[in-house]
Amino acid sequence: MTTIFWAGDSTVKQNSIATYPQTGIGQVFDRYVKRYQVQIENYAENGRSTKQFIDEGRLATIYDRIHAGDFLFVQFGHNDEKASDPARYTDPETDFPANLERFVNVARNKGATPVFITPLTRYDRNAPGAQFHHDRWAESMRRTAEKLHVALIDLTAMSEKLVDEQGEAAQTTYYMNLPAGIYPHFPLGQHDNTHLQPAGALAFGGLIAKGLHDLGGAYAALELAWRGTTHWTMFLTGGVCLCLLQALADRPLPLGPAAAVGAAGVSGLELAVGAVCRRVLHTAVWDYADEWGNLAGLVCPKYTAYWFLLCGWVIFVLRGVESTVYHPQKSASRH
Repeated sequence: MTTIFWAGDSTVKQNSIATYPQTGIGQVFDRYVKRYQVQIENYAENGRSTKQFIDEGRLATIYDRIHAGDFLFVQFGHNDEKASDPARYTDPETDFPANLERFVNVARNKGATPVFITPLTRYDRNAPGAQFHHDRWAESMRRTAEKLHVALIDLTAMSEKLVDEQGEAAQTTYYMNLPAGIYPHFPLGQHDNTHLQPAGALAFGGLIAKGLHDLGGAYAALELAWRGTTHWTMFLTGGVCLCLLQALADRPLPLGPAAAVGAAGVSGLELAVGAVCRRVLHTAVWDYADEWGNLAGLVCPKYTAYWFLLCGWVIFVLRGVESTVYHPQKSASRH
């Protein structure tokens, strides 16, 4: 089963009943992925920066547990910006990107996929005298993602937009701004524009889920529904497959042989792309090791049969669209 590993701070941490209603995004994220049979291991902790997370051995623990096909979600910035604390502070131009690269290496060396998530916005980021602004760390993460070719979800920008739209309602609904006398663990109430209540964790977790969907587009939706995970190489492979099927649809081959050629082509692409992913990109997008007759876990008879059925249907549809919409006279002569 695919596992999402969370590395981050208190905004994504798994909280206990002792701090209710404080809720981390990673604590509720299973609601967005459980239909894909994905499990979650949350190693986020209060007050951690990339530096402290690494120094405490938390990244090493993830390295020992993460496997090919898993995901490593990395969300830091809130505590990396605290210049008054040398145990946590990281320079956004040097230390922070270097630490992020260590997270990427841990994931890729084990065949897993890293995903960067820029830090959640604070409600009072624009208030006069606001103490912390993590824009420089968010921008550093964006640059590092581009440099290392890591998928990035810009939660900073998305959460800023959502909070601005919600206005004051976000302060009392999403963040830990609590009235006195309601929650046993906060009898005097709480004024906190950083940490989240359940509604906030769900709202911002939904933004991350949307970000994952937007990274993948239509093909990723199909891939997620089929396998539970996807990868950017699938877009390229899917495009090549569609070009192959279009070429087959244009040839005067009977549907059965055309579908067989298409299935052989798709399986050949699976073998080639899968080998490149494992040996060059150090990630495993799929694994047929448990399937009968598999070759290196990259191709197997069962999925080739599936490709035969899918190719046959796609070619049939392409021929139908072409004959009825673009070449009605050609359709009549063919039949």
